[in-house]
Amino acid sequence: MKVNLKKKSILITGGTGKLGKKICECLAKNGADLIILDRNNPKKFCENLERKYSIKTLAFKIDFLDKTKPYDELINQIQSKFKKIDVLINNAAFVGDEKLDGWNTRFENQSIESWRKAIEVNLTAIFELVKVLKKLFNVKKNTSSIINISSIYGNIGPNYNLYKNTPINNPAAYAVSKSGLNQLTRWLASTLAPSIRVNAIAIGGIKRTQPLNFINKYEQLTPLRRMAKEDDVLGILLLLSSDYSNYITGQTITVDGGFSII
Repeated sequence: MKVNLKKKSILITGGTGKLGKKICECLAKNGADLIILDRNNPKKFCENLERKYSIKTLAFKIDFLDKTKPYDELINQIQSKFKKIDVLINNAAFVGDEKLDGWNTRFENQSIESWRKAIEVNLTAIFELVKVLKKLFNVKKNTSSIINISSIYGNIGPNYNLYKNTPINNPAAYAVSKSGLNQLTRWLASTLAPSIRVNAIAIGGIKRTQPLNFINKYEQLTPLRRMAKEDDVLGILLLLSSDYSNYITGQTITVDGGFSII
């Protein structure tokens, strides 16, 4: 899909993850200048994007779990290089890490620490970042956009038949934080209108390294008979990043192959 995003400055969090990289490549291919935030330094990734697509980038290392975050430095660097931002994509997310299990943890073993970290990264950090960056949005033409990357598990409960005889589970903190993000999307859409549009994309299960029996069961429950790929998100994301979506706000758009309608 080709959309002209030239002269747009787009900030994306979690830009060096699997989905984040796909999003950045897609935006760069369509001409956008990028401000990429990640807890792993995105400098080399930004340099590669600049060489490949002849765009401007800004790499900024930040960990949303840190008690103090370098927001003043971020604002100064954005103003120095880009002056303003047109689109904010909140893609960074916490499910688990090397010390805290995520998708493989049964309810009775899901820790309060994991809960707090998921709420902090998936919800609180987004609220904080929008407050910090609000003054940098290009609001003169009413074409600014915030896109929150959510999940179908913010809309539906877990189907435990999927997880039977697999090591996979469904972490409560992730689901609750994404449900909160969907409501924050609606709240921000009302609060920031008419200058800034705010929408969310609720993604279905993305096929990666899950056990084959889980994948088979998931696909049988999906009308389009497959799990999602990162590429499936890009079409709607391009739409919401572009001026073609100037009359869309406050929506959580589901991209799940029909999984959540069954």
